[in-house]
Amino acid sequence: MITELADSDAGSIHWHGLAVSVGSQVLVAPQSGSAHAGRLLAVMGPSGAGKSVLLHALAGLAPARAVVSGSVWGSPDAESVGVAEGNMALMEQDVPFFSELTPRETIRFAAELEGLSGAAAAKEAAALVRRVGLEHVADRKVGERYLGGTGQGLSGGEQRRLALACAIAGERHESLPSTPAFSSHCRAKTLLADEPTTGLDTFQAAEVVQLLRELGIARNCATIMTIHQPRSSVWGMIDDVLLLGPGGRAVYSGPTSAVLTYIAGLGHECPREGVNPADFLIDLISVHTGSTAAAEEDMCRIARLAEACAAQGEPRQAACFLPSTSSGSGSKRTLLPARRLSELRAFCLLFGRAWMQTSRDKATNFARLVATAGLGFIFGAQFGTFDSAEALSAGSISSRVALLSFGCISMAFIGEMRALDRFAKEKKVIGRERAACHYSGATYVAAKALAELPSDGLFACLFALIVHLRCGLRTPLLDLAGLCGLIALACAALGLAIGAAVPNGERAMATGVPVMSLHMLTGIIDPAGSAAHQPSGVMLTLRALSPIRYALEALCHAELDGAKLQRSPGEAAKLGGLAMASSGDAVLARLGITRSYREAVLGLVALLALHLLAAMIIMAFFQPSFRRARAGRRAQLVPLRC
Repeated sequence: MITELADSDAGSIHWHGLAVSVGSQVLVAPQSGSAHAGRLLAVMGPSGAGKSVLLHALAGLAPARAVVSGSVWGSPDAESVGVAEGNMALMEQDVPFFSELTPRETIRFAAELEGLSGAAAAKEAAALVRRVGLEHVADRKVGERYLGGTGQGLSGGEQRRLALACAIAGERHESLPSTPAFSSHCRAKTLLADEPTTGLDTFQAAEVVQLLRELGIARNCATIMTIHQPRSSVWGMIDDVLLLGPGGRAVYSGPTSAVLTYIAGLGHECPREGVNPADFLIDLISVHTGSTAAAEEDMCRIARLAEACAAQGEPRQAACFLPSTSSGSGSKRTLLPARRLSELRAFCLLFGRAWMQTSRDKATNFARLVATAGLGFIFGAQFGTFDSAEALSAGSISSRVALLSFGCISMAFIGEMRALDRFAKEKKVIGRERAACHYSGATYVAAKALAELPSDGLFACLFALIVHLRCGLRTPLLDLAGLCGLIALACAALGLAIGAAVPNGERAMATGVPVMSLHMLTGIIDPAGSAAHQPSGVMLTLRALSPIRYALEALCHAELDGAKLQRSPGEAAKLGGLAMASSGDAVLARLGITRSYREAVLGLVALLALHLLAAMIIMAFFQPSFRRARAGRRAQLVPLRC
């Protein structure tokens, strides 16, 4: 059963023959339908029925490995629709935010990404904060929700409201002046919400659904949500429903007011008293897993319901508005939509957000301060104060090289792990914004590096200061601090490159440890001397890529250049050739250090630049691709070049 509305259904979206499969598995069976402006359409079905897959296919964000066929378009001009086109907004089940920003700042940033000026975005944020009922928490940090956390951030319901506000931020309202940069946003975005009530209590769930419905009516746009099993009060807010059975087969599509009558006509009467219609419908299209006979009976019943739905025919809109094959691939279907902001404007916005996130995270910054300072004092306690005699002993040389080695390794690991941890937390937010083509990956990396890397260098300099004062190294303080800061920067940039290359945050963390261990293995210097050992070509190549190697060679030069040594023949068995060295230059040769101080520093700077360049290239060109429905042909793989 399909409702038939007027052809002048502006703000609605339609789909025809839309199907999604992966290999031989059909996730969404071919189907046609519409979501009408000012009405709330709920996609319901048991777990695994393809509700989220259908929603992502409508948004043009189906996975690249999927095969998508069919067409999706908007009324009244059969225009191309999708998140990348800027006329759809998808709210995922898990909606992450930058924890140190407030809801007001988060909404303002979303509006600025859509092209509004700072003043207009601030006015927009103030209006939306009131509109979604977040005035009482507008200036509270969003925070992070995790077990054992402080609980000072937004609740789950408040975060869903914030997600809705961000989704519609940047649309032109009567309260905002029209600007040339914003003139293309006259039409409200279609709202797609994937399980917006998940994790909420019944009261909060009802409030979120009510807000979705009100926003759709006030903005005259189509609103689609997936929902598993709504309570009675939520069911009463739903205008239209699309029931999906196993395999993504449509069982019913039409107004909620007619679904029980339609189902009763097929021989399935719903008890009128004391039964939630949603519970009855979900039970009707679910398959029991405890009994083979019961499962077969359920599958036969669902198949009959799906066949009856298919026999109702396609919506009239599909016949009226279905684009032809030529129009579907013509100018109205923009495959690579242009970004809404200039690179400079996007860079400034991203830098500002990254700086606020880094500078406001007082708990993390304090923990880093304590950990870095504590590490410096522990190093001092372990190695003690070196002798200040004019001629250094061989034992002192060995201890100094060991101290510099462990110091380099510590700063390298801390810098890389910090970058990987932060990148993992931001990955989903960045993916959502890049799917909408708000900015390029290279711009994001450049802004993030400029905002965050200086803090890595400063904490490394603090470590160097404490070690220098506690241990009495010969290396000038500025040289020691500069090299410790540089190794931290180079490895933090390496963390950015790894985070960009590995799509999953947890996998990136797991990849970073062995990569840094390899750099440690190839970068470490044997204090007993290793010049006699001739490394293989592979080892030489790995050493050339190790930031630890360059930093350690530069530090050894700064510590030993021009130093005088006391020969210690009695310690030859313990220290090897170092016991017979008479100068720091001889020790450097014995350690196999052939680069000059300047060459080592320049090599470390080059690796820093290489890591940043690699991160920018990876983010710019190796980005996720999605399958998008195309009129009249099988969907094509469309990378979002933004």
